[in-house]
Amino acid sequence: MRMNLIIRNKILNYNPLVSISFINLSYYHLTASLLTKYIAIKIIQGYTLRELLHSVLLGLNRNPTVRGYKILCCGRFTNEEMASYELRTRGKFAPSTVDFFLDYGFAKARTRYGMCGIKLWLALHKRRTITRGNYVIAT
Repeated sequence: MRMNLIIRNKILNYNPLVSISFINLSYYHLTASLLTKYIAIKIIQGYTLRELLHSVLLGLNRNPTVRGYKILCCGRFTNEEMASYELRTRGKFAPSTVDFFLDYGFAKARTRYGMCGIKLWLALHKRRTITRGNYVIAT
């Protein structure tokens, strides 16, 4: 793609090189805001909430770094007059404890039926750093 830039009456030829690379996210890169945005995008694309929550929660249950979660989806997901909500929880965690990291994410989705809100609380195990001498073995 060639683009001409005009800077102070001079035309410069600009030929940018764009590089896109994909990486696999490890278990430690999991965040609540990333998951809520993913769910919101899939709801906008027309996926049903139940099948979407099934696949997301299956991945969370298999994740060894997740100690527990609470996900709340509210809004108009179908053509019913009244808004509905889904609440799914797993594990025991209190927001006031310091034994683990608590991550919170929120996202909104606008469907043809109305607005929907997704809230997610993730309780993640603390990462321990093991050092031997000057070397870090595990985080």
